[in-house]
Amino acid sequence: MVNLLEKTRKQYKEVTKPNQDGVNEYRIIYDFGTSSIASEAGFLQPFFRLFTPAKATKGRKLNSLYGHSLNPYKDTLMDYATIVQYKLGKVGISSWEDYNRLLSVHIARCPLNCWHCYVGECLKHDCGTCSFNGKCGQNRRNELKVKEELVPSKTIVNKFIEQRDHDASNGIKTNILRVTGGEPFLAPEMILEMLQDIKNQGLGKEVFIWTETNLVPLIQPYNADPLISSEILTDLGKFSNFCVHPCFHGLNKENFEEVTGEKIVDYDLLVGAFRRLIDAGIDVYPSFGSNMSSLEEVETFYYKISSIDENLPLRFTLIEYDLDYQPVKWRREVSDEFAKEHTMVYDRFQVIEKWDSLLKASTGYAYGDIPRHLVPKKKVRAG
Repeated sequence: MVNLLEKTRKQYKEVTKPNQDGVNEYRIIYDFGTSSIASEAGFLQPFFRLFTPAKATKGRKLNSLYGHSLNPYKDTLMDYATIVQYKLGKVGISSWEDYNRLLSVHIARCPLNCWHCYVGECLKHDCGTCSFNGKCGQNRRNELKVKEELVPSKTIVNKFIEQRDHDASNGIKTNILRVTGGEPFLAPEMILEMLQDIKNQGLGKEVFIWTETNLVPLIQPYNADPLISSEILTDLGKFSNFCVHPCFHGLNKENFEEVTGEKIVDYDLLVGAFRRLIDAGIDVYPSFGSNMSSLEEVETFYYKISSIDENLPLRFTLIEYDLDYQPVKWRREVSDEFAKEHTMVYDRFQVIEKWDSLLKASTGYAYGDIPRHLVPKKKVRAG
């Protein structure tokens, strides 16, 4: 665990740097090179990538109350758009489709090495910490034409607004700035600065920030201060145009290592990191991988989460990770050893069925029955 936390602290220092004027700049993927969205018509800035959450052609659907025939054994619940519509107070005012277009900016580091990750190594690690260092050829980044830069948060917000205005002039609705990665909570100050900047520009009720985390930077060590202070989390929790998608990579410490390639001495540290978000008043929409998680641990994990709030498991979406992404295939091709150590795929149908039965027994709702943003909150229990 010490090694993982040390690695995370080191990456945090690489991601956040004050410039000569004392203004923080943040290390992002500035140009995705051969996979850059800048090659598509209508994009003004290469550091943005487009993500369309609800996409029926890929089996990513909304809750059935929104007209989607969600089959949890076939489809993935991907309801970002309706969550944002609700949180911005736009239900009945504008369509959820106005919030189904996310412009993503990628933090250029991550402390984990998840084998199923759709993001290639060159977009989230430097060569010194990459699992494939020495196996991929020394010029891979150059071949892919990937570039990273230190950029102030204000520049990112201004470029997003410029793109948003450009899109609007072409009849396209762009209302969500997604901070992804890599690991977004290696730059919590950037997220906070963005939210404040959006508010100062009078767009707090129009523009939403969606972000994710693997929870590792949020860990509260037993005998040390956390990397991210409670004060920053509390400040983030004050913004209604903001939420976090925490991703649990594995449901116990063995499963975590199997998925991420990293060791953790106590899995409860991750559950505690998750709780820190909730205690700070941050709205969370968590997930775990239905095909990456051990069936044997589903029930134990369920009760760990419900011990915080008995309705909290209703906020989860169980994601089937797509193993056909090129970076996943590339990892298998480049390193047989890596594949043998980490490519464990579980029966998602059994995992979803177990989660569904636990929900019904504890809450009376089936998985996917109730829109996640309408899940009633109970009084959070003392930790």
